[in-house]
Amino acid sequence: MLIENPADWQTVAMSNFSQGAAAQVPQAAEGSARADLVDEVENAARGLLGVSIKAMSAVEPTSPTQLRALMLLQAIGPTKLSVLAERLGVAASSASRLVDRLAAAGHVERTVPAHSRREVQLELTRAGTRLVRRHDKARRLAFANLLTAIEPADREALLRGLRAVSRVAADSAPRDESPR
Repeated sequence: MLIENPADWQTVAMSNFSQGAAAQVPQAAEGSARADLVDEVENAARGLLGVSIKAMSAVEPTSPTQLRALMLLQAIGPTKLSVLAERLGVAASSASRLVDRLAAAGHVERTVPAHSRREVQLELTRAGTRLVRRHDKARRLAFANLLTAIEPADREALLRGLRAVSRVAADSAPRDESPR
């Protein structure tokens, strides 16, 4: 599903969460994770998602999907449309329409490499790079402001917990071996 309006995206994202969602945790995870802890993780994720979306909308009217595509292009560099579509988890036709909008806004450029006239490369423009940097800066500022409202001892506990979550998530994440 491709949602362009950030407010709509947030509504759809929030509708996927419900109070008591921990009751829906797969059976294998229930024994190892307390339901109240799962609920709190979901609540925190939902809150952080809201902070990120608010920061995004303050920078420039860009959908989460558009911003994600720009961030992927920044991370992987020039790439083919099929690779971008795969990384976004969308059909090539959806990715093509997305790139059309990003190109029209001046954020992405299509180029044809000299070695392969049939291949089209996608690449961030300077404007696209600036947009990603502005969003990153706005999001980091919003998170920093959020963290200042937390007591120092709680921030330290949060840091330890987030590091543990990041470690486990990194260990269980699929390895990306797709071509550029």
